[in-house]
Amino acid sequence: MVVHCASKNNDFGNHTLTTDQEFEFSFCLEIFSTLFFCHIWWQNKDSAFDAYNAKWLDNPCIGPNCTYEARPDGIYLSGKFRESWSTH
Repeated sequence: MVVHCASKNNDFGNHTLTTDQEFEFSFCLEIFSTLFFCHIWWQNKDSAFDAYNAKWLDNPCIGPNCTYEARPDGIYLSGKFRESWSTH
């Protein structure tokens, strides 16, 4: 699996992960303007999504932590289904 996360000002680059590996990043929160997006490629699937958006009205993160998990049927945030895979 390859993960690439970035914002307007920060690009964390590509990270190749194997089973049970994690990729973690942190940032300084700017109220109403922080936006991070990620793109994940896994086998013949991929998904691009907002990983954190300060403008979310119903923040799905647990406290200051957003924990995503890639599963065969999609991307989950804090245990709840969030994004579907696209297939090629």
